[in-house]
Amino acid sequence: MTDGCWVQFWDDDGCKGATLRFDAADGLLEVGNLDSYTQSDGHKEGNEPDSLETGSRTWLIVYKDSAYGGKSVGFGPNSKVNDLDDYGMGGNISSFKLYDHRPAAFVDAGLGAPTAIESDGYVNAQTVNGFFRTVVGSAVNLIPGVGSALSVLVEGLWPDVDNKDQTWASYQNYLNQAVAGVYWQMTYETLNDALQSLYNAAKKFVDTPESDQSFKSDNFKILYNLVNTLEPFFVDDKVPEKRFSFLAPFATLRLLTLREHLQNFSYYYGNTPSEKTQESLKQDIRNSIDHYRALLELARNRILEQRAGMIVDTGNDLVDLYNGYRNITNQDHDVEMTYKESVENQLALVLDIHNAIGQLWEYCDPDVITPDPIPPPTLRYATGPFGMYQQWRYSDYEKFSQMAEEGQITRIEMWARPDMVAGFELYINGIGQGRIGGDGENHTALALVGSERIDQANGFVDSSGQYPFIKALGFSTNKGNTIQSGGYGDSTRGHTDIDVKPLDGSTNTRLIGLSGEDRRGDNLKVVTFHWDCELEFDPREADAAQLAMIGMAPQGS
Repeated sequence: MTDGCWVQFWDDDGCKGATLRFDAADGLLEVGNLDSYTQSDGHKEGNEPDSLETGSRTWLIVYKDSAYGGKSVGFGPNSKVNDLDDYGMGGNISSFKLYDHRPAAFVDAGLGAPTAIESDGYVNAQTVNGFFRTVVGSAVNLIPGVGSALSVLVEGLWPDVDNKDQTWASYQNYLNQAVAGVYWQMTYETLNDALQSLYNAAKKFVDTPESDQSFKSDNFKILYNLVNTLEPFFVDDKVPEKRFSFLAPFATLRLLTLREHLQNFSYYYGNTPSEKTQESLKQDIRNSIDHYRALLELARNRILEQRAGMIVDTGNDLVDLYNGYRNITNQDHDVEMTYKESVENQLALVLDIHNAIGQLWEYCDPDVITPDPIPPPTLRYATGPFGMYQQWRYSDYEKFSQMAEEGQITRIEMWARPDMVAGFELYINGIGQGRIGGDGENHTALALVGSERIDQANGFVDSSGQYPFIKALGFSTNKGNTIQSGGYGDSTRGHTDIDVKPLDGSTNTRLIGLSGEDRRGDNLKVVTFHWDCELEFDPREADAAQLAMIGMAPQGS
Protein backbone atom coordinates (compact mmCIF):
# COMPACT_ATOMS: atom_id res chain seq x y z
CA MET A 1 0.00 0.00 0.00
CA THR A 2 1.17 3.52 -0.74
CA ASP A 3 1.92 5.91 2.06
CA GLY A 4 -0.88 8.41 2.40
CA CYS A 5 -2.49 8.40 -1.07
CA TRP A 6 -5.62 6.26 -0.78
CA VAL A 7 -9.39 6.31 -0.48
CA GLN A 8 -11.66 3.83 1.25
CA PHE A 9 -15.38 3.64 0.44
CA TRP A 10 -18.12 2.17 2.65
CA ASP A 11 -21.60 1.04 1.66
CA ASP A 12 -23.25 2.55 4.77
CA ASP A 13 -23.13 5.89 6.53
CA GLY A 14 -20.56 6.40 9.26
CA CYS A 15 -17.80 4.48 7.43
CA LYS A 16 -19.47 1.14 8.13
CA GLY A 17 -20.66 -1.85 6.15
CA ALA A 18 -19.22 -3.36 2.98
CA THR A 19 -16.02 -1.62 1.95
CA LEU A 20 -13.37 -1.24 -0.75
CA ARG A 21 -10.03 0.58 -0.67
CA PHE A 22 -8.03 2.04 -3.57
CA ASP A 23 -4.36 3.08 -3.47
CA ALA A 24 -2.58 5.32 -5.99
CA ALA A 25 0.64 3.40 -6.52
CA ASP A 26 2.18 6.00 -8.85
CA GLY A 27 0.66 9.16 -7.43
CA LEU A 28 -2.37 9.07 -9.73
CA LEU A 29 -5.26 6.63 -10.01
CA GLU A 30 -8.19 7.10 -12.38
CA VAL A 31 -11.15 4.74 -12.15
CA GLY A 32 -13.61 5.44 -14.95
CA ASN A 33 -16.22 2.85 -13.94
CA LEU A 34 -16.64 1.62 -10.38
CA ASP A 35 -18.84 -1.22 -11.62
CA SER A 36 -15.62 -2.90 -12.72
CA TYR A 37 -14.82 -3.48 -9.03
CA THR A 38 -16.58 -5.37 -6.25
CA GLN A 39 -16.73 -4.41 -2.60
CA SER A 40 -16.24 -6.75 0.33
CA ASP A 41 -19.77 -8.19 0.16
CA GLY A 42 -19.37 -9.14 -3.51
CA HIS A 43 -21.61 -6.41 -4.94
CA LYS A 44 -20.43 -4.05 -7.65
CA GLU A 45 -18.98 -0.86 -6.23
CA GLY A 46 -20.69 1.56 -8.66
CA ASN A 47 -23.31 3.80 -6.98
CA GLU A 48 -22.75 2.04 -3.66
CA PRO A 49 -20.55 4.33 -1.49
CA ASP A 50 -22.36 6.28 1.22
CA SER A 51 -19.27 7.30 3.20
CA LEU A 52 -15.52 7.53 2.64
CA GLU A 53 -12.15 8.32 4.15
CA THR A 54 -8.96 9.58 2.49
CA GLY A 55 -5.26 9.34 3.33
CA SER A 56 -2.87 12.00 4.55
CA ARG A 57 -1.62 12.82 1.06
CA THR A 58 -4.80 12.43 -0.96
CA TRP A 59 -6.82 14.70 -3.22
CA LEU A 60 -9.93 12.89 -4.41
CA ILE A 61 -12.50 13.94 -7.02
CA VAL A 62 -15.62 11.77 -7.24
CA TYR A 63 -18.03 11.89 -10.18
CA LYS A 64 -21.73 11.09 -10.45
CA ASP A 65 -21.39 9.41 -13.86
CA SER A 66 -18.91 6.97 -15.32
CA ALA A 67 -15.99 8.27 -17.42
CA TYR A 68 -15.70 11.27 -15.08
CA GLY A 69 -18.98 12.86 -16.10
CA GLY A 70 -21.79 14.68 -14.34
CA LYS A 71 -21.57 16.42 -11.00
CA SER A 72 -18.22 16.22 -9.20
CA VAL A 73 -17.09 16.89 -5.63
CA GLY A 74 -13.56 17.07 -4.21
CA PHE A 75 -12.21 15.89 -0.87
CA GLY A 76 -8.71 16.68 0.40
CA PRO A 77 -6.23 14.96 2.74
CA ASN A 78 -7.50 13.27 5.91
CA SER A 79 -11.14 13.64 4.94
CA LYS A 80 -13.69 11.52 6.78
CA VAL A 81 -17.14 11.86 5.24
CA ASN A 82 -19.74 10.00 7.26
CA ASP A 83 -22.64 10.83 4.95
CA LEU A 84 -22.09 11.55 1.27
CA ASP A 85 -25.72 12.68 1.07
CA ASP A 86 -24.49 15.97 2.56
CA TYR A 87 -22.83 16.59 -0.79
CA GLY A 88 -25.51 15.08 -3.00
CA MET A 89 -23.33 12.04 -3.75
CA GLY A 90 -24.66 9.34 -1.42
CA GLY A 91 -24.96 6.09 -3.40
CA ASN A 92 -24.25 8.18 -6.46
CA ILE A 93 -20.55 7.76 -7.33
CA SER A 94 -19.65 6.02 -10.59
CA SER A 95 -16.03 7.14 -11.18
CA PHE A 96 -13.21 9.00 -9.44
CA LYS A 97 -9.69 10.39 -9.75
CA LEU A 98 -7.13 10.08 -6.96
CA TYR A 99 -4.04 12.33 -6.75
CA ASP A 100 -1.07 12.57 -4.40
CA HIS A 101 -0.91 16.33 -5.12
CA ARG A 102 -3.47 19.09 -5.30
CA PRO A 103 -4.71 19.26 -8.91
CA ALA A 104 -5.50 22.56 -10.60
CA ALA A 105 -8.84 24.20 -9.68
CA PHE A 106 -9.40 21.71 -6.84
CA VAL A 107 -12.14 22.63 -4.36
CA ASP A 108 -12.10 20.73 -1.07
CA ALA A 109 -15.75 20.29 -0.12
CA GLY A 110 -14.76 18.99 3.29
CA LEU A 111 -13.30 22.35 4.32
CA GLY A 112 -16.64 24.11 4.35
CA ALA A 113 -17.34 24.89 0.71
CA PRO A 114 -19.58 22.14 -0.61
CA THR A 115 -20.04 22.33 -4.33
CA ALA A 116 -23.53 23.65 -4.98
CA ILE A 117 -25.73 21.49 -7.16
CA GLU A 118 -25.73 22.36 -10.84
CA SER A 119 -27.72 21.08 -13.79
CA ASP A 120 -26.03 20.65 -17.15
CA GLY A 121 -29.36 21.39 -18.84
CA TYR A 122 -28.76 25.15 -18.97
CA VAL A 123 -25.66 26.39 -17.20
CA ASN A 124 -22.74 25.30 -15.02
CA ALA A 125 -19.55 26.78 -13.59
CA GLN A 126 -17.79 26.65 -16.96
CA THR A 127 -20.56 28.41 -18.91
CA VAL A 128 -22.10 30.74 -16.34
CA ASN A 129 -20.25 33.93 -17.36
CA GLY A 130 -21.13 33.67 -21.04
CA PHE A 131 -24.66 32.53 -20.22
CA PHE A 132 -25.44 35.36 -17.83
CA ARG A 133 -23.70 37.94 -20.03
CA THR A 134 -26.01 36.92 -22.87
CA VAL A 135 -29.09 37.09 -20.63
CA VAL A 136 -28.25 40.56 -19.28
CA GLY A 137 -27.41 41.86 -22.75
CA SER A 138 -30.83 40.72 -23.93
CA ALA A 139 -32.60 42.09 -20.85
CA VAL A 140 -31.31 45.66 -21.06
CA ASN A 141 -32.50 45.82 -24.67
CA LEU A 142 -36.07 45.33 -23.42
CA ILE A 143 -36.14 47.95 -20.66
CA PRO A 144 -38.99 50.14 -22.02
CA GLY A 145 -41.66 47.40 -21.79
CA VAL A 146 -43.51 46.79 -18.53
CA GLY A 147 -41.65 43.93 -16.84
CA SER A 148 -39.88 42.95 -20.07
CA ALA A 149 -36.28 43.25 -18.87
CA LEU A 150 -37.04 41.59 -15.53
CA SER A 151 -38.82 38.73 -17.28
CA VAL A 152 -35.67 37.90 -19.24
CA LEU A 153 -33.41 38.34 -16.23
CA VAL A 154 -35.52 36.20 -13.90
CA GLU A 155 -35.54 33.35 -16.42
CA GLY A 156 -31.76 33.69 -16.63
CA LEU A 157 -31.28 33.65 -12.87
CA TRP A 158 -33.63 30.68 -12.44
CA PRO A 159 -33.61 28.81 -15.80
CA ASP A 160 -34.41 25.40 -14.33
CA VAL A 161 -37.67 25.02 -12.39
CA ASP A 162 -36.27 21.92 -10.70
CA ASN A 163 -33.12 23.67 -9.50
CA LYS A 164 -33.92 27.01 -7.88
CA ASP A 165 -30.32 28.08 -7.22
CA GLN A 166 -28.78 26.95 -10.49
CA THR A 167 -27.22 30.15 -11.87
CA TRP A 168 -26.35 31.33 -8.37
CA ALA A 169 -24.74 27.96 -7.63
CA SER A 170 -22.78 28.07 -10.87
CA TYR A 171 -21.35 31.47 -9.96
CA GLN A 172 -20.40 30.10 -6.56
CA ASN A 173 -18.64 27.12 -8.08
CA TYR A 174 -16.87 29.20 -10.74
CA LEU A 175 -15.31 31.40 -8.07
CA ASN A 176 -14.67 28.60 -5.59
CA GLN A 177 -12.64 26.79 -8.23
CA ALA A 178 -10.41 29.85 -8.42
CA VAL A 179 -10.33 31.24 -4.88
CA ALA A 180 -11.27 28.42 -2.50
CA GLY A 181 -8.60 28.40 0.16
CA VAL A 182 -7.98 32.12 -0.35
CA TYR A 183 -11.48 33.27 0.57
CA TRP A 184 -14.15 30.62 0.96
CA GLN A 185 -17.41 31.64 -0.65
CA MET A 186 -20.32 31.55 1.78
CA THR A 187 -22.35 28.39 1.24
CA TYR A 188 -25.92 28.38 0.07
CA GLU A 189 -27.32 26.94 3.26
CA THR A 190 -26.69 30.32 4.92
CA LEU A 191 -28.73 32.25 2.39
CA ASN A 192 -31.15 29.62 1.21
CA ASP A 193 -34.25 31.17 2.80
CA ALA A 194 -33.44 34.60 1.37
CA LEU A 195 -32.82 33.13 -2.07
CA GLN A 196 -36.11 31.23 -1.97
CA SER A 197 -38.00 34.38 -0.96
CA LEU A 198 -36.37 36.29 -3.79
CA TYR A 199 -37.27 33.58 -6.28
CA ASN A 200 -40.91 33.43 -5.12
CA ALA A 201 -41.36 37.20 -5.42
CA ALA A 202 -39.59 37.50 -8.78
CA LYS A 203 -41.40 34.55 -10.32
CA LYS A 204 -44.82 35.72 -9.13
CA PHE A 205 -44.21 39.15 -10.67
CA VAL A 206 -43.01 37.72 -13.99
CA ASP A 207 -45.89 35.25 -14.24
CA THR A 208 -48.55 37.92 -13.69
CA PRO A 209 -49.82 39.26 -17.05
CA GLU A 210 -49.57 42.98 -17.75
CA SER A 211 -53.33 43.07 -18.32
CA ASP A 212 -53.87 42.38 -14.61
CA GLN A 213 -52.46 45.75 -13.59
CA SER A 214 -53.54 45.70 -9.96
CA PHE A 215 -52.11 42.25 -9.19
CA LYS A 216 -48.92 42.86 -11.19
CA SER A 217 -48.39 46.19 -9.42
CA ASP A 218 -48.79 44.56 -6.01
CA ASN A 219 -46.32 41.82 -6.95
CA PHE A 220 -43.81 44.33 -8.26
CA LYS A 221 -43.93 46.33 -5.03
CA ILE A 222 -43.21 43.14 -3.10
CA LEU A 223 -40.19 42.42 -5.32
CA TYR A 224 -39.01 46.04 -5.12
CA ASN A 225 -39.14 46.05 -1.33
CA LEU A 226 -37.48 42.64 -1.15
CA VAL A 227 -34.41 43.50 -3.27
CA ASN A 228 -33.81 46.48 -0.99
CA THR A 229 -34.47 44.59 2.24
CA LEU A 230 -32.39 41.53 1.31
CA GLU A 231 -29.37 43.41 -0.01
CA PRO A 232 -27.30 42.78 3.17
CA PHE A 233 -27.89 39.03 2.80
CA PHE A 234 -26.26 38.97 -0.64
CA VAL A 235 -23.79 41.87 -0.55
CA ASP A 236 -21.11 42.46 2.08
CA ASP A 237 -20.08 46.12 1.94
CA LYS A 238 -17.11 45.71 4.28
CA VAL A 239 -15.72 42.35 3.14
CA PRO A 240 -17.19 41.89 -0.36
CA GLU A 241 -14.87 38.99 -1.15
CA LYS A 242 -16.75 36.76 1.30
CA ARG A 243 -19.95 36.94 -0.75
CA PHE A 244 -18.31 37.63 -4.07
CA SER A 245 -20.26 34.90 -5.85
CA PHE A 246 -23.63 36.51 -4.98
CA LEU A 247 -22.71 40.08 -5.86
CA ALA A 248 -23.01 39.99 -9.66
CA PRO A 249 -26.38 38.20 -9.96
CA PHE A 250 -28.00 40.05 -7.06
CA ALA A 251 -26.71 43.47 -8.11
CA THR A 252 -28.01 42.90 -11.64
CA LEU A 253 -31.44 41.94 -10.32
CA ARG A 254 -31.65 44.92 -7.99
CA LEU A 255 -30.44 47.42 -10.61
CA LEU A 256 -32.96 46.25 -13.19
CA THR A 257 -35.67 46.34 -10.52
CA LEU A 258 -34.74 49.94 -9.66
CA ARG A 259 -34.82 50.84 -13.34
CA GLU A 260 -38.22 49.14 -13.75
CA HIS A 261 -39.48 51.11 -10.75
CA LEU A 262 -38.49 54.40 -12.37
CA GLN A 263 -39.33 53.49 -15.97
CA ASN A 264 -42.89 52.32 -15.28
CA PHE A 265 -43.67 54.26 -12.11
CA SER A 266 -47.04 55.49 -13.38
CA TYR A 267 -48.13 51.92 -14.26
CA TYR A 268 -47.38 50.61 -10.77
CA TYR A 269 -48.50 53.62 -8.71
CA GLY A 270 -51.14 55.28 -10.89
CA ASN A 271 -49.45 58.69 -11.01
CA THR A 272 -46.45 60.41 -12.58
CA PRO A 273 -43.52 60.99 -10.21
CA SER A 274 -42.43 64.58 -9.57
CA GLU A 275 -39.19 65.81 -11.09
CA LYS A 276 -37.62 65.71 -7.64
CA THR A 277 -38.69 62.08 -7.17
CA GLN A 278 -37.44 61.14 -10.63
CA GLU A 279 -34.05 62.70 -9.99
CA SER A 280 -33.83 60.97 -6.61
CA LEU A 281 -34.61 57.58 -8.17
CA LYS A 282 -32.06 58.19 -10.94
CA GLN A 283 -29.39 59.09 -8.42
CA ASP A 284 -30.14 55.94 -6.44
CA ILE A 285 -29.51 53.88 -9.57
CA ARG A 286 -26.25 55.71 -10.36
CA ASN A 287 -25.02 55.40 -6.79
CA SER A 288 -25.84 51.70 -6.75
CA ILE A 289 -24.00 51.09 -10.03
CA ASP A 290 -20.90 52.87 -8.71
CA HIS A 291 -21.15 51.05 -5.39
CA TYR A 292 -21.46 47.57 -6.88
CA ARG A 293 -18.63 48.18 -9.33
CA ALA A 294 -16.41 49.40 -6.51
CA LEU A 295 -17.22 46.27 -4.50
CA LEU A 296 -16.34 44.02 -7.46
CA GLU A 297 -13.00 45.78 -7.82
CA LEU A 298 -12.29 45.75 -4.08
CA ALA A 299 -13.08 42.04 -3.80
CA ARG A 300 -10.86 41.30 -6.82
CA ASN A 301 -7.90 43.24 -5.45
CA ARG A 302 -8.16 41.77 -1.96
CA ILE A 303 -8.33 38.23 -3.31
CA LEU A 304 -5.25 38.84 -5.46
CA GLU A 305 -3.41 40.36 -2.51
CA GLN A 306 -4.32 37.47 -0.24
CA ARG A 307 -3.30 34.93 -2.88
CA ALA A 308 0.06 36.61 -3.40
CA GLY A 309 0.65 36.51 0.34
CA MET A 310 0.37 32.72 0.28
CA ILE A 311 3.56 32.49 -1.81
CA VAL A 312 6.57 32.75 0.50
CA ASP A 313 10.34 32.53 0.16
CA THR A 314 11.79 30.62 3.12
CA GLY A 315 15.37 31.41 2.18
CA ASN A 316 16.21 28.30 0.21
CA ASP A 317 12.77 27.31 -1.02
CA LEU A 318 9.74 28.90 -2.58
CA VAL A 319 6.58 27.53 -0.96
CA ASP A 320 3.00 28.07 -2.11
CA LEU A 321 0.81 27.60 0.95
CA TYR A 322 -2.28 27.36 -1.26
CA ASN A 323 -1.41 24.19 -3.17
CA GLY A 324 1.81 22.91 -1.61
CA TYR A 325 3.99 23.80 -4.62
CA ARG A 326 7.70 24.05 -3.81
CA ASN A 327 10.73 25.16 -5.81
CA ILE A 328 14.37 25.75 -5.00
CA THR A 329 15.52 29.38 -4.95
CA ASN A 330 19.04 30.52 -5.80
CA GLN A 331 21.05 33.72 -6.15
CA ASP A 332 20.71 33.83 -9.94
CA HIS A 333 16.95 33.55 -10.44
CA ASP A 334 14.09 35.45 -8.88
CA VAL A 335 11.90 32.36 -8.69
CA GLU A 336 9.42 34.05 -6.36
CA MET A 337 8.73 36.99 -8.68
CA THR A 338 8.34 34.73 -11.71
CA TYR A 339 5.97 32.30 -10.01
CA LYS A 340 3.97 34.97 -8.19
CA GLU A 341 3.38 36.99 -11.36
CA SER A 342 2.23 33.87 -13.20
CA VAL A 343 -0.25 32.95 -10.46
CA GLU A 344 -1.57 36.50 -10.19
CA ASN A 345 -2.08 36.85 -13.95
CA GLN A 346 -4.02 33.58 -14.12
CA LEU A 347 -6.22 34.43 -11.13
CA ALA A 348 -6.80 38.00 -12.33
CA LEU A 349 -8.08 36.65 -15.64
CA VAL A 350 -10.64 34.44 -13.88
CA LEU A 351 -11.84 37.29 -11.67
CA ASP A 352 -11.94 39.88 -14.45
CA ILE A 353 -14.01 37.65 -16.73
CA HIS A 354 -16.51 37.42 -13.86
CA ASN A 355 -16.41 41.16 -13.14
CA ALA A 356 -16.96 42.14 -16.78
CA ILE A 357 -20.72 41.82 -16.24
CA GLY A 358 -20.51 45.12 -14.34
CA GLN A 359 -19.87 46.96 -17.61
CA LEU A 360 -23.46 46.22 -18.66
CA TRP A 361 -24.90 47.86 -15.56
CA GLU A 362 -24.45 51.34 -17.03
CA TYR A 363 -27.49 50.68 -19.24
CA CYS A 364 -29.64 50.62 -16.11
CA ASP A 365 -29.02 54.38 -15.87
CA PRO A 366 -31.97 56.02 -17.69
CA ASP A 367 -29.77 58.89 -18.89
CA VAL A 368 -27.40 56.52 -20.71
CA ILE A 369 -28.45 55.92 -24.30
CA THR A 370 -28.70 52.20 -25.01
CA PRO A 371 -26.98 51.51 -28.34
CA ASP A 372 -28.30 48.92 -30.75
CA PRO A 373 -26.66 46.52 -30.68
CA ILE A 374 -25.19 46.79 -27.20
CA PRO A 375 -21.39 46.48 -27.38
CA PRO A 376 -20.02 43.45 -25.55
CA PRO A 377 -17.93 43.90 -22.40
CA THR A 378 -14.19 44.30 -22.93
CA LEU A 379 -11.38 42.56 -21.10
CA ARG A 380 -7.70 43.34 -20.62
CA TYR A 381 -5.49 40.54 -19.40
CA ALA A 382 -1.93 39.25 -19.35
CA THR A 383 -0.41 35.86 -20.20
CA GLY A 384 2.96 34.97 -18.79
CA PRO A 385 5.60 35.55 -17.71
CA PHE A 386 7.65 33.32 -20.00
CA GLY A 387 11.29 32.99 -19.00
CA MET A 388 12.83 33.57 -15.58
CA TYR A 389 13.42 36.88 -13.82
CA GLN A 390 17.15 37.15 -13.10
CA GLN A 391 17.52 40.65 -11.75
CA TRP A 392 19.59 39.50 -8.78
CA ARG A 393 22.63 38.92 -11.01
CA TYR A 394 23.57 42.19 -12.71
CA SER A 395 22.75 45.87 -12.30
CA ASP A 396 21.99 46.20 -16.03
CA TYR A 397 19.00 43.84 -15.73
CA GLU A 398 15.89 45.98 -15.95
CA LYS A 399 12.16 45.63 -16.21
CA PHE A 400 10.48 46.94 -19.34
CA SER A 401 6.95 47.75 -20.47
CA GLN A 402 5.81 48.89 -23.90
CA MET A 403 2.04 49.35 -23.89
CA ALA A 404 -0.33 50.74 -26.52
CA GLU A 405 -2.91 51.79 -23.90
CA GLU A 406 -5.49 53.59 -26.07
CA GLY A 407 -3.32 53.49 -29.19
CA GLN A 408 -2.59 50.66 -31.60
CA ILE A 409 0.49 48.56 -32.33
CA THR A 410 1.35 49.31 -35.96
CA ARG A 411 4.73 47.59 -36.36
CA ILE A 412 7.03 45.19 -34.56
CA GLU A 413 10.75 44.60 -35.15
CA MET A 414 12.83 41.80 -33.64
CA TRP A 415 16.52 40.90 -33.53
CA ALA A 416 18.01 37.47 -32.87
CA ARG A 417 21.34 35.72 -32.54
CA PRO A 418 21.84 32.01 -33.32
CA ASP A 419 21.10 30.96 -29.75
CA MET A 420 18.47 33.43 -28.56
CA VAL A 421 16.08 36.31 -29.21
CA ALA A 422 18.14 39.42 -28.55
CA GLY A 423 15.60 42.24 -28.64
CA PHE A 424 12.45 43.85 -30.03
CA GLU A 425 10.79 47.21 -30.56
CA LEU A 426 7.09 48.02 -30.76
CA TYR A 427 5.70 50.87 -32.82
CA ILE A 428 2.53 52.46 -31.45
CA ASN A 429 0.55 54.65 -33.83
CA GLY A 430 3.64 54.66 -36.04
CA ILE A 431 6.05 55.83 -33.35
CA GLY A 432 8.89 53.55 -32.20
CA GLN A 433 9.06 52.94 -28.45
CA GLY A 434 12.78 52.16 -28.30
CA ARG A 435 14.60 48.87 -28.54
CA ILE A 436 14.31 46.42 -25.65
CA GLY A 437 17.26 44.05 -25.22
CA GLY A 438 20.13 43.97 -27.69
CA ASP A 439 21.18 43.55 -31.30
CA GLY A 440 21.48 40.48 -33.49
CA GLU A 441 22.42 39.60 -37.04
CA ASN A 442 18.92 38.27 -37.77
CA HIS A 443 16.52 41.23 -38.09
CA THR A 444 12.81 40.80 -38.92
CA ALA A 445 9.90 43.23 -39.06
CA LEU A 446 6.14 43.16 -39.54
CA ALA A 447 4.04 46.21 -40.41
CA LEU A 448 0.32 46.04 -39.60
CA VAL A 449 -2.03 47.54 -42.16
CA GLY A 450 -5.28 49.32 -41.30
CA SER A 451 -7.27 47.42 -38.68
CA GLU A 452 -4.86 44.46 -38.68
CA ARG A 453 -3.99 43.29 -35.19
CA ILE A 454 -1.73 40.72 -33.55
CA ASP A 455 -3.93 38.07 -31.93
CA GLN A 456 -1.55 35.14 -31.28
CA ALA A 457 1.96 34.58 -29.96
CA ASN A 458 4.36 31.64 -29.99
CA GLY A 459 7.89 30.84 -28.95
CA PHE A 460 10.31 28.64 -27.04
CA VAL A 461 12.02 29.19 -23.69
CA ASP A 462 15.11 27.04 -23.15
CA SER A 463 15.47 26.23 -19.45
CA SER A 464 17.88 23.30 -19.79
CA GLY A 465 20.98 25.29 -18.84
CA GLN A 466 21.94 27.39 -15.85
CA TYR A 467 20.37 30.54 -17.26
CA PRO A 468 16.99 30.22 -19.04
CA PHE A 469 16.57 32.38 -22.12
CA ILE A 470 14.01 33.04 -24.84
CA LYS A 471 15.19 31.11 -27.87
CA ALA A 472 12.28 31.84 -30.24
CA LEU A 473 9.48 34.40 -30.38
CA GLY A 474 6.79 34.93 -32.98
CA PHE A 475 3.45 36.61 -33.63
CA SER A 476 0.45 36.09 -35.93
CA THR A 477 -2.21 38.58 -37.00
CA ASN A 478 -5.93 38.27 -37.63
CA LYS A 479 -5.15 38.46 -41.37
CA GLY A 480 -2.78 35.50 -41.25
CA ASN A 481 0.50 37.43 -41.44
CA THR A 482 3.33 36.23 -39.21
CA ILE A 483 6.72 37.24 -37.88
CA GLN A 484 9.24 34.84 -36.36
CA SER A 485 12.54 35.49 -34.64
CA GLY A 486 15.08 32.99 -33.35
CA GLY A 487 14.76 29.24 -33.61
CA TYR A 488 13.14 26.45 -31.62
CA GLY A 489 15.41 24.33 -29.47
CA ASP A 490 15.57 20.70 -28.44
CA SER A 491 12.11 19.71 -27.21
CA THR A 492 13.59 16.75 -25.31
CA ARG A 493 15.42 19.11 -22.94
CA GLY A 494 14.01 21.42 -20.32
CA HIS A 495 11.88 24.05 -21.99
CA THR A 496 8.59 25.93 -22.03
CA ASP A 497 6.54 26.33 -25.19
CA ILE A 498 4.88 29.69 -25.78
CA ASP A 499 1.52 29.14 -27.45
CA VAL A 500 -0.95 31.94 -26.74
CA LYS A 501 -4.26 32.02 -28.60
CA PRO A 502 -7.46 34.07 -28.12
CA LEU A 503 -9.67 33.10 -25.18
CA ASP A 504 -12.68 30.90 -25.80
CA GLY A 505 -15.78 33.06 -26.00
CA SER A 506 -13.82 36.17 -27.02
CA THR A 507 -13.57 38.19 -30.21
CA ASN A 508 -11.41 41.01 -31.60
CA THR A 509 -8.40 39.94 -29.54
CA ARG A 510 -5.41 42.22 -30.02
CA LEU A 511 -1.96 42.55 -28.51
CA ILE A 512 -1.65 45.86 -26.69
CA GLY A 513 1.84 45.50 -25.24
CA LEU A 514 4.75 43.52 -23.89
CA SER A 515 6.41 43.65 -20.49
CA GLY A 516 9.11 41.68 -18.73
CA GLU A 517 12.83 41.90 -18.14
CA ASP A 518 15.87 42.35 -20.37
CA ARG A 519 19.59 42.72 -19.96
CA ARG A 520 20.17 46.17 -21.34
CA GLY A 521 21.86 46.05 -24.72
CA ASP A 522 22.08 42.24 -24.66
CA ASN A 523 18.96 40.03 -24.71
CA LEU A 524 15.47 39.29 -23.41
CA LYS A 525 15.04 37.39 -20.16
CA VAL A 526 11.29 37.47 -19.56
CA VAL A 527 8.29 38.41 -21.66
CA THR A 528 4.61 38.80 -20.70
CA PHE A 529 1.94 39.40 -23.33
CA HIS A 530 -0.83 41.94 -22.72
CA TRP A 531 -4.12 41.62 -24.57
CA ASP A 532 -7.43 43.36 -25.12
CA CYS A 533 -10.55 41.54 -26.31
CA GLU A 534 -14.33 41.61 -26.32
CA LEU A 535 -16.35 38.96 -24.49
CA GLU A 536 -19.02 37.62 -26.81
CA PHE A 537 -22.66 37.70 -25.79
CA ASP A 538 -23.28 34.32 -27.36
CA PRO A 539 -20.05 32.30 -27.25
CA ARG A 540 -20.18 28.65 -28.21
CA GLU A 541 -20.09 27.48 -24.61
CA ALA A 542 -23.12 29.65 -23.72
CA ASP A 543 -25.60 28.55 -26.36
CA ALA A 544 -27.80 27.42 -23.49
CA ALA A 545 -28.62 31.06 -22.83
CA GLN A 546 -30.62 31.13 -26.03
CA LEU A 547 -32.54 28.03 -24.97
CA ALA A 548 -33.33 29.58 -21.61
CA MET A 549 -34.78 32.66 -23.25
CA ILE A 550 -37.17 30.93 -25.63
CA GLY A 551 -40.71 32.14 -24.98
CA MET A 552 -39.77 34.76 -22.42
CA ALA A 553 -41.99 37.56 -23.71
CA PRO A 554 -44.11 38.89 -20.81
CA GLN A 555 -47.55 37.38 -20.61
CA GLY A 556 -50.47 39.55 -21.65
CA SER A 557 -48.31 42.12 -23.44
